[in-house]
Amino acid sequence: MMEIQLQLDDEYVRKLAYIQEQTEQELIEAIQSAIAIRYEQLQQNEETLKIIEANERKVAAIVADSKKRAEERKESLETMAQFQENFKRRKAEFWETHREHLRVADSLLGRDRHNNLNCENKNE
Repeated sequence: MMEIQLQLDDEYVRKLAYIQEQTEQELIEAIQSAIAIRYEQLQQNEETLKIIEANERKVAAIVADSKKRAEERKESLETMAQFQENFKRRKAEFWETHREHLRVADSLLGRDRHNNLNCENKNE
């Protein structure tokens, strides 16, 4: 047990008297009650602080994960855009090659047709 001698200024004497009057407690009970209440407040503040810190860590992890996913989506979109550009380019190259093959085929057929006509004319 601890024995305490204390002096209170007039303001705290009035406050202590008010607490005793409202709670019908003796002086020692009022002081012990005030200490207990303050102790609980500090404990609650400590618990609240721990919860806040834990939540801050969770939020930081969520933000980091969101940034990572956003970067992955950005890279994915860039890859998709490159794929689309390559596809368009290759499609254009395909059709150009196809048209060239058709021109060559038409040219060969035209020559063959011309040669066939010349042969037919000679045979007549």
